[in-house]
Amino acid sequence: MTSHCHRIAYWLMECSLTDEEINELQVFYMIRFC
Repeated sequence: MTSHCHRIAYWLMECSLTDEEINELQVFYMIRFC
């Protein structure tokens, strides 16, 4: 079994991301890569 560790930085130059927007991105990446 192999384990992986990823660090993802969420930011936009135009505005700050809300917690809700970040949660949606995290769910997308968990579904896509896990």
